[in-house]
Amino acid sequence: MFKVSGLPVQITKSDLDELFSPYGEIQITENSIIIQIKKDQSIAFVQLDKDEEHAIRELDRTRWRDSILHLDPIRGKGILLGQLGSGGTSSGG
Repeated sequence: MFKVSGLPVQITKSDLDELFSPYGEIQITENSIIIQIKKDQSIAFVQLDKDEEHAIRELDRTRWRDSILHLDPIRGKGILLGQLGSGGTSSGG
């Protein structure tokens, strides 16, 4: 699992699927596809079925849709914020 910051506020799961499709399929788990809106950007927590490290190496600090992405690996199972809601955000802490 990894954290993606610097995403546009209006990000959707389809956008994330498009961004990460060269590296694998996004896994839907209790802890994945969490999107939080922070000020003028969104942050997503994503888990891929393969090539997470490759995605991080290739996409970290790259420009995507007029934003600079930052990808950071997450070790362990410390994140439990909830699933992506129908409104595109999750409420969690």
